[in-house]
Amino acid sequence: MTTSLRKPQFSPEIANLVTIVSFQLTDDGLMDQLLGIALNHEAPHLESERSNIIMREAEYKRVLKIQEQEVQTALSATEDIMVDFVDVFKALLKCK
Repeated sequence: MTTSLRKPQFSPEIANLVTIVSFQLTDDGLMDQLLGIALNHEAPHLESERSNIIMREAEYKRVLKIQEQEVQTALSATEDIMVDFVDVFKALLKCK
């Protein structure tokens, strides 16, 4: 089943029976692809450096998400007792 609608509305029965895949292009995604092709053609060493930077950025985002979850867990586990805040401070210092 295909559609040219930007945001199609499917009934719950159809949504449960099929897998909906969106092949929409974004300006940023297209620009990244074109930049990668141009860099690979003109300066391959810059393209490999760009790829490494993108990989490091993804890793930093993953680590940040884990640290945010640790802080949220520590905050939700604390009660109004000051001793419990030690775990929160440790989690915050680790994120620093």
